[in-house]
Amino acid sequence: MLKSQRAVLNEQEMHVYSHSLALRFEMLLSESIKNVHLFLPIKNQKEVDTGFILDLLIQRNINCIISKTNIDEGTLTHYLFDDDTDIEVNIWGIPEPVNGKEVSEEDIDLVIVPLLGCDVKGNRIGYGKGFYDRFLEKCRPDCLKVGVGFFPPLKEIPAEKHDIALDHYLSPSRSYHFNP
Repeated sequence: MLKSQRAVLNEQEMHVYSHSLALRFEMLLSESIKNVHLFLPIKNQKEVDTGFILDLLIQRNINCIISKTNIDEGTLTHYLFDDDTDIEVNIWGIPEPVNGKEVSEEDIDLVIVPLLGCDVKGNRIGYGKGFYDRFLEKCRPDCLKVGVGFFPPLKEIPAEKHDIALDHYLSPSRSYHFNP
């Protein structure tokens, strides 16, 4: 259902919605946030264009961290994104860094989490591989977890014990804040 909702969005809608999400994201930023983990979108999945958020981070002099998927281990390795970072698309269509300075999970202040959707409690639906749950588990307890998507939250998503809930969810029309 969620994939099919995204599939019917046209380029103009995705552009406008992604820009609106970046404006909502800007309201979450505080002086204490120095390192933001950002996903680079899978184009053929019609994920949020995080380029607007990347531009905002650069303007604010906030470090942007991106990940490389370690498929065999089911983990992510994180790298500082800068002008020297080379990007290649992996077998799943995910743009990833080829090189760069590695960054520890404990150094990340905020994670923008890719998702298909979430519910009104902050439980999210990802792509089912658990990469982000394993990653978020290693982050500091005060690290903000922010989902971004084109549609309002669902009423309820069945959560499993290992699932890590979001602190915030941003849609083009509204920001949602969840109690930890």
